[in-house]
Amino acid sequence: MSAVPVPTARAPVADVEGSPAHGSGPSEPPDVCLNIFALPSRTNILFALIILVIALPVVASLTTDSPLRAPLLLICLLTLPLRAFLRMPDEEMFRAKTAAPGERFLHLARRVEQLVGRVGLARRPRLLVSDKPDASPSATGSFTRPMLIMPCVQAQRLQEQMHVDDANITNAAIGDVALDRQEADAVIYHELAHFKNNDVVPVFFSASVLKTAMGFVTFSLLVTLMTPWMYNALIRFFDPATLFPPPLLGMIEAMDPRLAEVMRNPPQVGWQTWLRYEMFVFSAHWPLILGALLLLVLFLPALKRTREFYADARVAHWQGTDVALYDALVGSYVHQGDEKTPPETGRAPQEARIQAPFPAQQAWDDASSSFRRVAQWIGARLSSHPDLTTRLRCLAAPQRVYGDVWDIGFVAGFAVVLLNLTLSSVFLSRLISSPNAVVPFVLGFTILSVSFLPTLCVWRGRTRDLWRWLGRSVGLFTVIKLVPQLALAGIVIITIAVMPGAMSEAAYALAGIGGENLPRIDVSPDFMLDIFVLRPAILFAFVMPATLLAFLLLDAQLKRLALTWYRAPFLARYSVVVFWGLTVWLGLALWFVVLPFYDVAAAPTAHSLDAPAVLIQMVLTLAASLVLAALFAVGHRRYARKCPTCGEHVAGYYHVGKCCPTCGTLLHPWLVAQYERSASRPFADEET
Repeated sequence: MSAVPVPTARAPVADVEGSPAHGSGPSEPPDVCLNIFALPSRTNILFALIILVIALPVVASLTTDSPLRAPLLLICLLTLPLRAFLRMPDEEMFRAKTAAPGERFLHLARRVEQLVGRVGLARRPRLLVSDKPDASPSATGSFTRPMLIMPCVQAQRLQEQMHVDDANITNAAIGDVALDRQEADAVIYHELAHFKNNDVVPVFFSASVLKTAMGFVTFSLLVTLMTPWMYNALIRFFDPATLFPPPLLGMIEAMDPRLAEVMRNPPQVGWQTWLRYEMFVFSAHWPLILGALLLLVLFLPALKRTREFYADARVAHWQGTDVALYDALVGSYVHQGDEKTPPETGRAPQEARIQAPFPAQQAWDDASSSFRRVAQWIGARLSSHPDLTTRLRCLAAPQRVYGDVWDIGFVAGFAVVLLNLTLSSVFLSRLISSPNAVVPFVLGFTILSVSFLPTLCVWRGRTRDLWRWLGRSVGLFTVIKLVPQLALAGIVIITIAVMPGAMSEAAYALAGIGGENLPRIDVSPDFMLDIFVLRPAILFAFVMPATLLAFLLLDAQLKRLALTWYRAPFLARYSVVVFWGLTVWLGLALWFVVLPFYDVAAAPTAHSLDAPAVLIQMVLTLAASLVLAALFAVGHRRYARKCPTCGEHVAGYYHVGKCCPTCGTLLHPWLVAQYERSASRPFADEET
């Protein structure tokens, strides 16, 4: 197993109110790192993606253009998750076998109260002690009932680290006692940080939404699929003419004779209408079910892992250093057992490979090692809790909160696939004008743009290396996007070859048209292959990646230039707004200016650049872009590369910890994390 570097000496830890003072000389502070709280929160982005994928098609089902109305589905998806979320505190207390701390853990309860007062939480969480053997410290609760659950064994260990009885402490051990208390505080701070970061509600409410969506939408699908069978069974079992009073039938016959005849002799649902109805209902529900499953497996664990990184950064900020948190993390993972220690990484030593007796055996060992690394990478993305090595790396380099280049492409690619699933549902099909919707692609650009921002703040390498770094993520994003696209193309090809008439039935089903013996839609196979296979393959395999990479490079350049506005008084206060504004600006330009041309090239029969709506959107976006570009140029000329203290020129791009070469002023101190990176320093030297 890979060794976790342990600090040779435990540095003194500042009090919670203290913060490290960065040097004011010309040399740059050696151990500063990024303040991730000054940038857009990844927790909020993942939570918004989960709600968007689930809620968008259900809300769209209430519009007049939707062929399938589902008000009951929307009501249940709003009320059932909320009910489950509000009941969660009671269920968690029962499941964890919790109780009040009592006299046994009175000192722990008092310390928690003190730390809550220090960090300034709006609502004080209720401390509970769990008797469950396998429980772990957790911050949970609902809107008005925050709870901090501490296992009994952990609570006892924390009280021992607090050294309540100070009478037996010698002068030589005072330093170690203070450090032990700081380590105990770090454990408590970590749980309180979840409440300070406001991540308790998004995590547990998302879990309730996804579980309810999977269960209730599946139940709705099964009931809806049985509706034609129940209808045929009922009209065969009952005499419809006797179900309605004769006066009522007489009144209806006077107003609409055909309706009265249908009520007396309701028709049976034929097999063709039944089949189209089943296809129609299934196409409306299965994207929601599969989307909820993928969100539950991929995105909810990512949300849970991300909240741990933000909580660690908050603890280090409160304590002014990462030493106590480092020791607490290492001790916690070692105490939990070897299965929670960092996995082995890297290949065997070179000497062992040279001594391998058989080349075939060595090749097999190398292949097995590569397979294990891939399996570990996949397992880490499916885990709801990060391993120790990942947490220490993120603590040393907070820009890792969005993951490495592969993690960023992975999340963006699957977000686009999930949104494509959502848009393919019949709930939303009437609102989409073509099979190549641009909304998922713009979403992919937005996620990639925001995810690269922390790295741009700390980047010290060459611009060429930055392009290569962006290209790797775009490549993975493209591969993930192409997999379902190629699968759909394969289904279309097989369907055209085996059952040419099935395309007509599918078209009638998706349009919600019933009836028996409908005329066959005469669509040539060449047209279907051209529109659904060839053009999308060229678009998403070659054109879209090049466009996405170009816009990401432009986005990176604009943000790197904005980061040099050292004299801008508004940048520190509204940094999140500024960075989001640049992303939204380029996203709208991509949406309304560039992608309409691609739509026409991909589906010329469904799009036209002469449409008034397209022209108006394009003209307004271009006009707004010209105005924003002029404002950006003016701001850059006024604020860029000028020291806010001495006004001298500061060459080069910004990176965290950069100082003015003339007077030594720390530039953009609001982007510097307020803690000293000492214990986790070895991880900061690794390649991002």
